[in-house]
Amino acid sequence: SFYFDIFDGLIQAYVFVFLTSLFIKEAIE
Repeated sequence: SFYFDIFDGLIQAYVFVFLTSLFIKEAIE
């Protein structure tokens, strides 16, 4: 359960950074 929470947190952080980078790239262009 402890490791799952860490894994879930990493996934959410990765998705957040991924979507943010896409949004920024679209905003720049």
